[in-house]
Amino acid sequence: MSAIEAPQGATLAQSPLESRLGVWLTAGLGVLWALFLYDTEPDWFNFLPVAAIYLALTALVFALTKRWRFAALSVAFVFLFINAAARVKFAMVAMALHIFDVMFHASLTQAAFFYATFPKIAWGATLAVALGGAALVWLWKRERPVGWSAGWRLGALGLVWLAAAPTMPIFSVYGAD
Repeated sequence: MSAIEAPQGATLAQSPLESRLGVWLTAGLGVLWALFLYDTEPDWFNFLPVAAIYLALTALVFALTKRWRFAALSVAFVFLFINAAARVKFAMVAMALHIFDVMFHASLTQAAFFYATFPKIAWGATLAVALGGAALVWLWKRERPVGWSAGWRLGALGLVWLAAAPTMPIFSVYGAD
């Protein structure tokens, strides 16, 4: 018996996520997410790769978890956290967030400094991560896994990645400078 089948004679109760309201909420969140991405990357040359990376990472999480809403929301949460960190850093020191910030400053000493120097921001980020994590756990428990086999999920992942690849600046003549 698969994860989405009921024992013979029993019926599965519809998940709130699968109700008409759940579908509309999911669609509405998708539109808001697309608008957020467009607001942060209004130039199509930047928007398309960012949206493609989002879809590719969502496809990867879906391939691993079988839960498409969880995949979309968990990747969006990571994007939002990175975006918030970048905006805070830019507002404070007028510098963009780089991977070097994570590589060179990800330590307990740096975290202690951040909590001591910027307690409101640090505790706000901690609260946001805790609430986001709780929301993801709630979603994980309520979303039924899709009944696709691993082969179908990996095939879908490959198709999304193939569709995303041409949007990367390395494949564009405009990004060649």
